[in-house]
Amino acid sequence: MQIVYYHNVVGDPIDAYDRRLSRITRDEFARQIDAVTRRLRPVSLPEMLERREPGTIAFTFDDGFRGVLAHAFPVLAERGIPASVFVVTTRLEDADDAIFHFDEIEIAFRLTRRRLLRLPLLGPIPHPMATPFGRVWTLKRLKRRLKVKSEDERLVWHARVLAALDVPAETCRAHARSLEKYRTLTRAELQQLIDAGWTVGAHTRTHRTLSCLPQDELHDEVDGSRRDLERLLGLRDMPFAYPYGEPAHISADAEREVANAGFTCGLTTIPGANTADVGRFTLRRYTFEQLMDDVSKQRSKT
Repeated sequence: MQIVYYHNVVGDPIDAYDRRLSRITRDEFARQIDAVTRRLRPVSLPEMLERREPGTIAFTFDDGFRGVLAHAFPVLAERGIPASVFVVTTRLEDADDAIFHFDEIEIAFRLTRRRLLRLPLLGPIPHPMATPFGRVWTLKRLKRRLKVKSEDERLVWHARVLAALDVPAETCRAHARSLEKYRTLTRAELQQLIDAGWTVGAHTRTHRTLSCLPQDELHDEVDGSRRDLERLLGLRDMPFAYPYGEPAHISADAEREVANAGFTCGLTTIPGANTADVGRFTLRRYTFEQLMDDVSKQRSKT
């Protein structure tokens, strides 16, 4: 049994940043869904966990962007396919005003006039910023470094990055408010998905790297997100998706917190099928490309 994850589906044409930062057009999303469901039977995540049938696929979305409702939901509804969306719970009460920290960094890279970036976090060599390709390459490298910093260090470096790019945080936020792709789902919009048979799960309270947090903050991010969804939406049984989701971002303490909080499962971004030896709180997920590569490899063996 397989699980595929997405982040954001958009209606507008995408650019070099979008293609490398987990955004996909509605038309391309529809093509991918059709390609997957020709090979595997789509089921909801709760059904997959209950029956554990081979040959099934569950679709999931991290971060809770509004594009999931506006663009992914119609594609899936037309095909009768349920899905799951994992939300950062503090966003549910300020979805119109807040911006994810990683989106703020992305927007600063988009808006800066700097042609070179000098930043100790990236080493002694200046990084090229004259072209979109150079900016996206530098941005991806920077984000990998920031993900594994302690929260205090990440906040310091975040401010230093904006200063080095000479783009104020408020400028980034104003830019984000003008575009749908940076907006996240409200409580009412999530309720629409729930009413349509979707599963809503937690993606922590503020999207921080769990392996980098002290125990009290780890507990608040995990158990607090469950309590938020219970309070705001009346949910009881719900899944959890780890932010970033790779081994470096998940600790044994984080797995225990997810289990102890009463979540039904924990989803990583470690690629692979969920065979019997995969634990319920370290379930694997593919990107579309990873899944199709794996399917092709399996077919070539038969």
